[in-house]
Amino acid sequence: MESVLERAAQALLGWRGYAVVFAMGALLAGAGAWVWQANGYERQLSERGRELAELRASHAGQLASAADQARDWESRYRESERNAGLARDNAWAQARKDADNEKVAAAAALAEYRAGTRRLSLAIGDYQARSSRLSPDAAAASGSGQARAELDPATGGALYAIAVDGNAGIRDANACIDIYNRVRAQLDNAVAAAVP
Repeated sequence: MESVLERAAQALLGWRGYAVVFAMGALLAGAGAWVWQANGYERQLSERGRELAELRASHAGQLASAADQARDWESRYRESERNAGLARDNAWAQARKDADNEKVAAAAALAEYRAGTRRLSLAIGDYQARSSRLSPDAAAASGSGQARAELDPATGGALYAIAVDGNAGIRDANACIDIYNRVRAQLDNAVAAAVP
């Protein structure tokens, strides 16, 4: 009895043997190429996985930095907003205090005008033609040759009240401008501090 190996060796001696050996070699070469290619892909995936992990870590760091910067900007904005509010409130309080002081002084002066203890006179033109009509007090009050007409207490008080109202309007407008300028300066300082 022949052994299995001997029969296989005899079978491989012909052209069929060469074909089987060639097929087996092709199979082994294909398997080797497959394994080599799979190892190359695995290395590529591993490298790309590392790159992706590094990119994710870098991106997470950038996001954390951006979040910190956003919190810092928000904090600066809130502080600037508070400071601008304080500047506005201080300017408004000062304007109200000045207005109250002016109202007290104006009320006292208005009472004096209406009582006649304080007099109001206006300059009039053509002194020579009207000098005969002036009262001796008005002529004396005119001083250096300028003719003046004294207003009665009610008219003087009304004229003074009109001037006080005009001054109050101007004062309020100036207070608004001052508040605007203070708030703008505060915000300009905040922007200048924030811009690198």
